[in-house]
Amino acid sequence: METQFGILSDDVDGVNETFSFTPAGDGHDLFYTSNLQFSAGECLSTKLFNSGGGQATNQFEEALLYEPTSSSVIFASILEEGALNGFNQQDNDFEMIVLENGHGTDTSSTPYYFYVELQ
Repeated sequence: METQFGILSDDVDGVNETFSFTPAGDGHDLFYTSNLQFSAGECLSTKLFNSGGGQATNQFEEALLYEPTSSSVIFASILEEGALNGFNQQDNDFEMIVLENGHGTDTSSTPYYFYVELQ
């Protein structure tokens, strides 16, 4: 996946440096997409910054999903209920990061499509 986005294996801001498998309780919470259940800590995941500039327990979690038939990668942000101050000191329901090359003079952009699943 890093190669696909022009990320070198020793880049400090790569996929493997940002997303990791962590045990339940430290990784993402249990979540569903459609009728599929993803157990806590099952996917590569990361926790994004809160208003204090650090990673908060059970807040702003993002998981990487992979669909093997089409080789699609899905960045899944778990929606938060209630008032949570995000990285920008404002109320946010989610935070998300996605890949972009951006090395050197690369100014091309990558299109991303956003879908929301509400219960």
